[in-house]
Amino acid sequence: MKLLIEKTIILIVFVTLSIGVFSQITINDDHQVDSTEYLNEYLQKDAIYIFYYPDDYGNPINPKLEAKINSMPDSLLNFTWKYFNESTFAFDSIIKNFSGVNSSIIDTVNSGGYRVEITNGEITKGKVDTSFTIWFNKQLLRLKDEVELVESTCEDLKLEAIVEFKDTFTYYNPDILDNEAYYIVNRLDYLWTLNEDTLLQNKREVTITKPPTEASRYWVEIKDIYNVTKRAPFDIDEESVENNQKVLRAVKADFSAESLSNKAEGDTIRIEAPRGVMFLNESSETGELFNWYFHNNIKWTKDYGEKYFQTSDLDELNDSVYYENLPFVEDVDTIGYNVTLKAYGPVYYSTANEDFRCMDSITKSSFVIVESSYLPENNRDNLLEMPNVFTPFDGGENDYYYFQKDKKPISIKYFSIKIYNRWGNKIYQYEDEDGSWHEDGKSESGWDGMTRFGGKVKPGVYYYYAKAIGWDDEPFDSYGFFHVFYKK
Repeated sequence: MKLLIEKTIILIVFVTLSIGVFSQITINDDHQVDSTEYLNEYLQKDAIYIFYYPDDYGNPINPKLEAKINSMPDSLLNFTWKYFNESTFAFDSIIKNFSGVNSSIIDTVNSGGYRVEITNGEITKGKVDTSFTIWFNKQLLRLKDEVELVESTCEDLKLEAIVEFKDTFTYYNPDILDNEAYYIVNRLDYLWTLNEDTLLQNKREVTITKPPTEASRYWVEIKDIYNVTKRAPFDIDEESVENNQKVLRAVKADFSAESLSNKAEGDTIRIEAPRGVMFLNESSETGELFNWYFHNNIKWTKDYGEKYFQTSDLDELNDSVYYENLPFVEDVDTIGYNVTLKAYGPVYYSTANEDFRCMDSITKSSFVIVESSYLPENNRDNLLEMPNVFTPFDGGENDYYYFQKDKKPISIKYFSIKIYNRWGNKIYQYEDEDGSWHEDGKSESGWDGMTRFGGKVKPGVYYYYAKAIGWDDEPFDSYGFFHVFYKK
């Protein structure tokens, strides 16, 4: 069957009369049009109007049909409207209009067949004696404003589109004695979406295996064979309630971390020992209760004496968590600390002794990696780890003698350095138990060029010897020479 689709236009059905003028039926509202399978006495197909109710605002509709003849403005016509009786297979008169007009309107239209007969009985102005037939399908298509919630659990969300729909229309060939029945079988296609992403098609019910963890709006769209479309939303937020319980209760656990100027890259953050790590809770907004767990590999617990510990019921940690111990060198597969966060959603069911919540957890294995202890070694194998030129009191970048950029000691708990002139006299010495090289009251780390006797270092060649102990008790030695210059 060929489908002719029109929207918000006037549908016109033409029938040729004996004198060459045309008659037509118009409809006053939005509609679709199809055509019959049979051919009428003019060897043409009769029109089928499809009119949907209620309207987009849920209001009833009352379509009107108007019949008139064009090109005969002076003719006074008589109209007789008839309605097809499916019991007798005949047209019964419903309205007669003999007032001598050139058009006629019926304003109460139900589904079925309509025939209008038009006459005037005047020969001098052209005799009119004709009739034509149309079929009218008043189609019920209603989508409930709110999609129905079938089930809401921590694992599944089931929604169903509640649709009222009359999917079959029956009509007949009025010119055939046996009145063979014809059928238009309409159907609906379903489309479920979330944020314009397709979830499911052609199902009245959709099961979402990953319930939302934040406020969401689902849409269902229905469309029939004439491309008539209706849409309805289903909103889920913290205010949604079903059976006196919140619908939005799924939760998604996630976190990141920072340590001073360092931030986690992906699922790893590398720190120097000892160094505190601030953990940032990035769980979904549905989270209401949280458990933090910080732990290392079970081998570490045995050999280093560390424990599996937790901080509970905190959204954001009040203090940094400090890490000190380095991994075993031989444990290449267990080089870091594990971190677990459990996030719980709102209460969805309560008993006298327990509140039930949805829970999601995330464990990031080896998330915190404490860098192995390291001291730049300035020896015959690597001569450029420490600066070989020092220009103190210059106001430039080399005002302090310190490790080259990105070559400073890592994970060191003890550090000391001694500097000698070329005659072997010690002119500078520093020692600290925190692994740093930063003198009290000084703005920069390293040696500023002042000797331990209170004078400025003289130009020349100097030698240094540095010693350190890592947090893994690994000892380090570094030695070498450098030049002191003064710019003129």
